Amino acid sequence: MLRIFKRMDLPLLLAICALLFMSVFIILSASSIKLENKDLMFLNLFKHLFAFIIGTTMFILLVLFDYKLLSKFWWVLYGLAIALLAYILY
Repeated sequence: MLRIFKRMDLPLLLAICALLFMSVFIILSASSIKLENKDLMFLNLFKHLFAFIIGTTMFILLVLFDYKLLSKFWWVLYGLAIALLAYILY
């Protein structure tokens, strides 16, 4: 379990949390001025918190992921990238 915390970038995690708390206050203050319905104000807050939870979960999963595994399947990833680029082109 301690191995997981050694691989995490603690300053980055603290910066993300600080930005989250600042953005919550900004969203609340901006939405409380123009909305008379308080339910909509909290809907914006819950959408923001939901996006934060999804992003934090992805951050933790990517920290736990062994990127050396990708080196075995580089040709699949390369082919997928070329296919996506061709899809965007046409």
